[in-house]
Amino acid sequence: MSTRVNGSVGTTDGGIYNPGASLAFFVVTVKDGSAAAVDLRSSDATGQALEAIFFAFPTGVIAYDTANANTGVIHVIVDGANAPGAAALQATIRAMGTVGSDSKDVSGTTVSAGAGFTVSASAV
Repeated sequence: MSTRVNGSVGTTDGGIYNPGASLAFFVVTVKDGSAAAVDLRSSDATGQALEAIFFAFPTGVIAYDTANANTGVIHVIVDGANAPGAAALQATIRAMGTVGSDSKDVSGTTVSAGAGFTVSASAV
């Protein structure tokens, strides 16, 4: 049997088991200044827009998922202990303007807090 390191699997928060880690979930929809979705499918290399957006998360990104579509949607999981709220993240990302070596305009991006996550056997 394994020894528990921290937390307890007996506690739940809104139906999500929380064994001691504090997580925060966000849905980021990357949009340009005219509110059109930004296609991120070719913007995931070092120095490109996706990486630049992740620098807006001061507690770091634990995991993320991007849609294989031109929707600009990114699901993000971060350390929630000191994570800023969705409005603060939205303001930070919008203020970045044009980012990455691929020059993506992110000035119309929206960020909303997520309630949890779902693991799927297929891509989003």
